[in-house]
Amino acid sequence: MNRIDSPFRYARPVAAVLALFVVLLLPMAAATAQTTTATRSVEVPLRGGQLTDDDVRLLENETPALSLPAAVDRVVYLVFGSNESNLNDSLRHYAERDDRSLLSGSEDKFAPGSLIVAVGMDPRRVGVACGDDVCNAINFYGSGRMDGILDEMRVPLRQSGDPNIAAALLAGARAAGDTTVVAEGDSDVLGWWILGGISGVAAVVTAGSLVWGQRHQRRRVRERYNHVVGNYSRVASQLDSIDVRAHSLSSPLADDALRRDWEDVRTRFLATDSTVQRLSGIGDEVGDRELAGHRKEITEAYEAVRQMENAEHNIDEFFRMEHGDDTVRRRRLTELHEDLVEARTTVSDDGLRDDLDGIDARVVALRETPDAPDFMDAYARIITDYRIIIEAVRNREFDDVEPDDDNPTPRLWDDSWRPGYGYYGFVPFVTVNSWHESATSSASGSSGATTGYSSGGFSGGSASGGW
Repeated sequence: MNRIDSPFRYARPVAAVLALFVVLLLPMAAATAQTTTATRSVEVPLRGGQLTDDDVRLLENETPALSLPAAVDRVVYLVFGSNESNLNDSLRHYAERDDRSLLSGSEDKFAPGSLIVAVGMDPRRVGVACGDDVCNAINFYGSGRMDGILDEMRVPLRQSGDPNIAAALLAGARAAGDTTVVAEGDSDVLGWWILGGISGVAAVVTAGSLVWGQRHQRRRVRERYNHVVGNYSRVASQLDSIDVRAHSLSSPLADDALRRDWEDVRTRFLATDSTVQRLSGIGDEVGDRELAGHRKEITEAYEAVRQMENAEHNIDEFFRMEHGDDTVRRRRLTELHEDLVEARTTVSDDGLRDDLDGIDARVVALRETPDAPDFMDAYARIITDYRIIIEAVRNREFDDVEPDDDNPTPRLWDDSWRPGYGYYGFVPFVTVNSWHESATSSASGSSGATTGYSSGGFSGGSASGGW
């Protein structure tokens, strides 16, 4: 046989097989999707500091083309910059506090017609919620469905160490509409010929996803470059004043660990100066593709600038707290109160629950007197006593977790850091609980979707888990 012709000798049989797959699979897909041509709204009201304008346009343009049941008339995408360990609670609270149109008439479930897809950044969570009619239409409560949807969202969040938030949101909505998406081990055996056809289609989709992923990554590099160029000089010019403020902190919470954190982030920021000077101007001369060749340098500079910005904000908050700012003091105590409430609802040991009640009573009382002359001393004593109780909780009920590289404690340069974090090793309950959930999920070999809420009175369909 002619060598030139040999690569094509299987073309006709392969084409025939693929055509057969299309004929057989398309009716199945149409029946499964239950699509509708009716207009449905696509909303992105909460970006969490993560989504760009291009990301929002992508979601708005791609979502209408998804195969979703006719029951879905509203798709809402949410990204939380800071969220509760149980993301279901954050979804509920967002609906109750920020958009009551997401609630049903009785306000104890999510509104009919609604599909909500969410990503939480701190701690890292993914979640999906729906009105009763939508939950039924997508077989939300079917075997493996919740875990399957969340698993689809995790893929773009875990790839290459650069979470693709927009892709994760879109993957969640797409998986919600595809009732064949279930957690591994729960899918029905459809036959190798169907799986082969799906694999062929998946290969095409994957190729397209890789191209889109490359473009998204290049845009992300450009955005990070612009952030460095736009913010490095400002932060650098303020560095001396930030340093003075950091060293002026004088309450008991301003311990050696805090000062080591400050010196650490300051040193790393200063070390990026030569890199930033070298990068300056590059982005104005080259396209996104060429700029992506400097990805490692740009990412390192971006992280140094963002961490210094976080440290600047955290030091300012701490300074204001020390100097009697009522708003900051009440805000921090309210966050501590919410953490204690979550601990109280999660812990099963009655003695520990009583101890938590006692700490919470002190927090609420101090919140009523933010101008107390010994406020910072009282706050430090609360943190010290709460740390002891959390250690007891960890030893008795969460003995599968330890602070280490896999379970990092919030540091001064993290946006999740608060005054008191790290004081004699203090971490809030929500952090310890997230460590425990991750350990439990890893040990079970599954995503372990959470479906409930920390407090009663609400029964909206939702599922969430870590990523």
